[in-house]
Amino acid sequence: VFKRLSEQRKQLGQHELIDQLRSDSMLKREVKQKGGRWNQLGSDIGVRKKTMKSNLVDSMRAALFLKSESKKKILMSQHKTAVQQVQGVFDNLYRTVQFKHTQVSP
Repeated sequence: VFKRLSEQRKQLGQHELIDQLRSDSMLKREVKQKGGRWNQLGSDIGVRKKTMKSNLVDSMRAALFLKSESKKKILMSQHKTAVQQVQGVFDNLYRTVQFKHTQVSP
């Protein structure tokens, strides 16, 4: 580093070297600030991803719950209709048996 600086000092004048060193330190400072900003942005994105993930999980759970609830309702209604149909069949059988009994008995 010192060799390079001394060579640069020989090539450039003293003022130019100081200017260059200043610009280098400015660049370094700028890079550091940008790095900080990028890190901040990265953590913001990470937080956003986590919240999005948890929101997604919550919404999926809610959807599954609603789906299961609607399935329960559908199954219950299907069960009711099936019971009613079976009951209707038995009622019809009973009626026909009663009717035949009344036909035969007199």
